[in-house]
Amino acid sequence: MKNNNTPVLIIVGLIVLGLGILFWFGNSDTSERRRWTANFDEKNAEPYGTGIFYNLLKSTYKLEPLTDRVPTQLPKDSNAKNNLYVYIGQEPKYTEEEAEHLLRFVENGGTAFIACQSMPDSLMQFLYYYEDCGFDAQTDIRAWQWASNQDSAVINFTHPKLKMNEALSISFPNDDRSWSRPQWAYFPTNNICEQTTYPIAMLGTITFSQNLNRFDDTNLDIAPRYQEANFIRFQTKSGYFYMHTNPHLFTNFFLQQEAIFEYANGILGHFNPNTIFWDRVSHVPAVKKKREAPAQNRVERNPMEYIYSQTPLRNAWYLLLAAGILYVIFGAKRRQRPIPILEPNRNTSLEFVETVGRLYYQQQNHRVIFQKLINHFLAHIRQRYHLVTRDLDDKLVEKICLRADAPKEVIQPIFDKYHSLNQKLQNRTVALSTEALNDFYYLIERFHRFEKNNIFNEEKRKAISAKVKI
Repeated sequence: MKNNNTPVLIIVGLIVLGLGILFWFGNSDTSERRRWTANFDEKNAEPYGTGIFYNLLKSTYKLEPLTDRVPTQLPKDSNAKNNLYVYIGQEPKYTEEEAEHLLRFVENGGTAFIACQSMPDSLMQFLYYYEDCGFDAQTDIRAWQWASNQDSAVINFTHPKLKMNEALSISFPNDDRSWSRPQWAYFPTNNICEQTTYPIAMLGTITFSQNLNRFDDTNLDIAPRYQEANFIRFQTKSGYFYMHTNPHLFTNFFLQQEAIFEYANGILGHFNPNTIFWDRVSHVPAVKKKREAPAQNRVERNPMEYIYSQTPLRNAWYLLLAAGILYVIFGAKRRQRPIPILEPNRNTSLEFVETVGRLYYQQQNHRVIFQKLINHFLAHIRQRYHLVTRDLDDKLVEKICLRADAPKEVIQPIFDKYHSLNQKLQNRTVALSTEALNDFYYLIERFHRFEKNNIFNEEKRKAISAKVKI
């Protein structure tokens, strides 16, 4: 027999291709791969670090970086007045106690500026009241912030003193080769309402070219733009929370652009603090703080980065992967047990019916067979024609004739014969003859044959059935 080596050649070719891809990724510069990681580190000069913004604050104001959790260094009494708290990152990991402490800091005259992709639940539960905005706290848990995957957007201020004459177009860099590109987060304008406890004000907008959360586009020939909020303010009794949904705008990459630098400078013009508290501790949860390295010394690394950085280890890793794949393809196939052939299931229903029928016939118990015949017939009427068979009278005969589209000469003899035999069988001493039982059976069989041969439109039968009152 001629050997067909095509499958083996295809498998070997796929393995070689996979190893080539792994070598390409393994030999690529690891520093280039991770330099687009959004770490928001003020001591980091990478594109998504915050060194420029941090140095701008440090050169203009008195800056005090937090070295411990918020309640340890941030004042919450009268000393909070005219001070500014700043957080820039992915999401501040506040505990409920820390969020409440930050709220007390602002209520006593302080100001908080938080720029993050995702607003923390622990803080928003104090500031955002679902009841005032018409939401259900159980179903709209993240009503205050959504995100868009669009590459570009347009931003501007709504405050008259800050609004730019020309809106600012922003987009993420094309050479960002990170595994997950950032998103443009925003506050849906529909969810900004007039709540009484902590009033909300919209200070800045972000505009997209595609519809985000509305489904009312009527003219597809026009390219509409959809405007949402990216800069809002919560007012407390003596201070304000300023919240921005696009922290990437304050990173090194964007602040090197003059227009965005002026945009950030316009936000800073809102504040004139005595001291700025820069929070770099809340990047990680409180429970993990003691077990992790300090934020300024911690670098996000791939678990396989060390193996890829060492050529012998990298080659050994590829060899191990190739050996594992070859073993699965060839070794496991040779050792698998034969699969037994199972006999198909046989349908013995007809044999069972024949056996039971023969048993009844041998016993000559025609009374039981007669009762089962009428029961099966009535069950068929109920199931197919949806009729109530409680009263076996002329009304039922008319309904069956109408729904089955059958003449009365086919239906009426069945009921006449049943009533006649049933009346005789009321006397226990009377036995049912074989001829009478056969006659009754052939009457029911004639009706079933009529149903089978009478091919009529099913929709017509349903229409007729709908007119018949059960």
